[in-house]
Amino acid sequence: FGGVTVSDDLQMKAITDRWSCEEAVQQAVLAGIDLLVIGNNLLRDDEAAVRGIRAVEELLSQDRISREHIRASLARIETLRKKIAGETPWSSSQPIT
Repeated sequence: FGGVTVSDDLQMKAITDRWSCEEAVQQAVLAGIDLLVIGNNLLRDDEAAVRGIRAVEELLSQDRISREHIRASLARIETLRKKIAGETPWSSSQPIT
């Protein structure tokens, strides 16, 4: 599969009962998730996105993940963005119904 992988809500109770925001983000990124969903609706955290970014930066600084891994993820996300915006055609000739 060469497309974008998307997480479920990283703040759902099943996750927050076991891991911190930072740990959940790191586990998801290490598992190959490209887009991380943070619903921010059970317990509002205005710093959730900032904490998530810092968690990824920590993975990079500890050499637990490569910059190439992050670049590849960002490239997949950009390809999806272009498809959604109509800038790039979808590869399938079948219409979505």
